[in-house]
Amino acid sequence: MRYYPVMVDTTDKKGLVIGGGHSARIKIVNLLDSECLLYCMAETFCSEIEALADTYPDRLFLKVRSVDESFRFFAYDFLVLATGDKALEETLIRRAKLSSIPVLSTTLKDASDFHLASHIERGPLVLSVSTGNPTMTRYIKDDLRAWSERYNIQKMEQMNAIRRHMVDKHSPNIAAVMRQLWTEERIRKDDWEDRIEDSGRNERKPTGEDSSETSD
Repeated sequence: MRYYPVMVDTTDKKGLVIGGGHSARIKIVNLLDSECLLYCMAETFCSEIEALADTYPDRLFLKVRSVDESFRFFAYDFLVLATGDKALEETLIRRAKLSSIPVLSTTLKDASDFHLASHIERGPLVLSVSTGNPTMTRYIKDDLRAWSERYNIQKMEQMNAIRRHMVDKHSPNIAAVMRQLWTEERIRKDDWEDRIEDSGRNERKPTGEDSSETSD
C-alpha cells in the first residue's frame, strides 16, 4: 500500500492551497474538518470558496494573486495544488519537495506525497474511505454513514473514559473488561467499577492482548 492511511495531528498546522476553482473547493471543504489554518492563493476564486472564507474567517484566508514557476514557499506544513496547469504543478512539486513540504496535486496525483480520504466523524468513531473515484467514494460514504448509525456514540464515549481510567490505574485485563462492556446494552457505573476492582486483586504485568491495550 503506497498511500497508507494515518491520523495526523493538525493543531497549529498551516496549509497552502494554490487554486481557486472546483478542485480547490473540494480539498478546502475536506480540510476544514481539521484544525489547520488554510491560506489560499489564486487569480480568482469561485463563489463557493469565497462563501467558505466568510463562514470560516479565522481558518480560511484568501489572497488574490497569480502564482508562477518563480513562486517561493514559506513556512507551510503542506501544499495543495489545484490549478489544472500540469507544467506549473510539475515545477511547484519539485520546489516543494526540495523544501521538504508534503504536496498534494490534483493534476499529477501520482507525484503527490499524500492524498485526502473522505471521512465520517461521529463522536470517537472516525471512518475514512478512498477509492480514486469521487462518485464511488460518495456512494460508499453514504453506505458507511448509514451503517455507523447502529453504534451508540454515548456508550463508546463511556467506554473510552473507562479505558483511560484503567490505563491511568495500570489495571490489568483491560481488553477483557472492554469486551464485557461492549456486549452489554447499557453500562452501569457500579458494575464497571467492581470489575476494575476485581481485575486489580491479582496484580500482574499485562501481557499479550491486555498489554497492547495499555500501549496507546
